[in-house]
Amino acid sequence: MKRLAGMLGRALSSTARWWPQVAQGAAWVQGASAILRNDEGLSADALMARYRDWLAQMESAAKRADLPDTLRKALSHFVKVSASYGGDVFHCYRIAGLPRTNNALEQAFGSLRYHERRASGRKVA
Repeated sequence: MKRLAGMLGRALSSTARWWPQVAQGAAWVQGASAILRNDEGLSADALMARYRDWLAQMESAAKRADLPDTLRKALSHFVKVSASYGGDVFHCYRIAGLPRTNNALEQAFGSLRYHERRASGRKVA
């Protein structure tokens, strides 16, 4: 147990300089998540406008001179990828009953694929 605690302590101390950047990145992702959670029940268009405003703020934050290069690159990539989805992210807010993710569907297909492979012995379903 002492050995594990020592290893953990060394790992934490050697990565301590990155923790503020990790915390900042996590805060940005949580900001996006909070908007997309749509606790206020905004319309799809209002939500899309709010998210675009937030992306513009993140884009300007990525250009700050005091931002570490790794964090700048990560934020720029996040903004670029998020913007590339355009309005496609907001279909679930326009159509009642449409789930926000397809995770449950992916899990169902994955389970089906697993059982098919087990039953048939094939690697490809």
